[in-house]
Amino acid sequence: MPRFDVAIAGAGPAGSAAALRLAEQGCRVALIERSRFDTLRVGESLAPAVQPLLTELGVWPEFLELGPLPSNGTRSVWGSDTPEVHSHMITPWGCGWHVDRLAFDRMLADAAVRSGATLSCGAGVVGCGHEAEEWTLWLRETGASPIRARVFIDATGRSARLGTRLGARRVLLDRLSGVAVQFRGIESQGYVQVETTCDGW
Repeated sequence: MPRFDVAIAGAGPAGSAAALRLAEQGCRVALIERSRFDTLRVGESLAPAVQPLLTELGVWPEFLELGPLPSNGTRSVWGSDTPEVHSHMITPWGCGWHVDRLAFDRMLADAAVRSGATLSCGAGVVGCGHEAEEWTLWLRETGASPIRARVFIDATGRSARLGTRLGARRVLLDRLSGVAVQFRGIESQGYVQVETTCDGW
């Protein structure tokens, strides 16, 4: 049965960044991702302050190779017909970035692997137990042996799939729903726009 110092469920930005840093410190890390990085993920905008974080992780050149689009700031139409503009140019790092979220996540996971982490894709955690100061994790892969780790991190995002299964309670601040639509052929003006509607924003 494979044994690790740390097992991390979820290879999004948080899980991959944690795996990268822990592996750099000499930990044996299992990074478990239920997808195969093969489905669309809604794009994201990153604030300028992401630059020193990605530089510290050692992935800034790889990030730039993804071809992210510069983000000049945020325009908000909130309580008035006149947009309010927050410019990123007042920050020490200049612009923010519009990124392809799928490519960004894959880049961070690959960096974790280069640092020594073991990545398992298409292998979500379907069961876990804790005994004798060690976690046992059963993976979705057919016939896969369970793995063991001294520390287990749930990085599955806001769903907290595994944490809630183990008894953790999610704290919901609201019950808003989001709808994402993908457009093609739209020229970017380099801003994120947030605007209110009758039902929300």
